[in-house]
Amino acid sequence: MLDQSPQPGGAWQFRWPENMRLGAACITDSVNELLAKLWRAALAAAASIDPADETLVGHKVNLGNLHRYYRMFSGMVEEILQERMILQQKKYAELKEKIAEREPDDLSDFSDGPF
Repeated sequence: MLDQSPQPGGAWQFRWPENMRLGAACITDSVNELLAKLWRAALAAAASIDPADETLVGHKVNLGNLHRYYRMFSGMVEEILQERMILQQKKYAELKEKIAEREPDDLSDFSDGPF
């Protein structure tokens, strides 16, 4: 679902349903790399087109429309990449917390060293 207000720079904010968030959690590293390449390509395509250009490129489609399409597409892919990064950071924090719980609090028993 699209938010009804444009964000700074004229981009629309996409709100992810819960099933999209779950899908982002299942992305492998290789798929993540491909999505990052796709994101950069869409950004480059949008940047190469003047958003105010009214030159027709198809039936009722002008270059400004293409610019907005590539910006919207890159924004959607960026949201997926960000969601995956947030999930990875949460997993890392949980793992770090579990490791901290296992470590002994008082190391004074080992003051003379093992050797």
